Amino acid sequence: MKSYEIILNIYFGIVYATIFTGYYVTNGFLTIIYPNHAFIGFAVFYGVYTIFSLFAPYIYYKINFKLSLILAGFTFVLYVS
Repeated sequence: MKSYEIILNIYFGIVYATIFTGYYVTNGFLTIIYPNHAFIGFAVFYGVYTIFSLFAPYIYYKINFKLSLILAGFTFVLYVS
């Protein structure tokens, strides 16, 4: 494995951990405020996350790393808004 690939993997791990840290904090607040709606929202989130994780290697193979991160960020913004 080349050194830049290792750096990209470390960067990806840090970004992923940061996004889900914020997500889990929001998860706690939403569960307290809207318990029923939060459960359904999180079930949909994890279901879609599981299904599209199966397609992630194919997407990464077809487009490069930078474009795949931009696409992932855009879809996350759509989910949050």
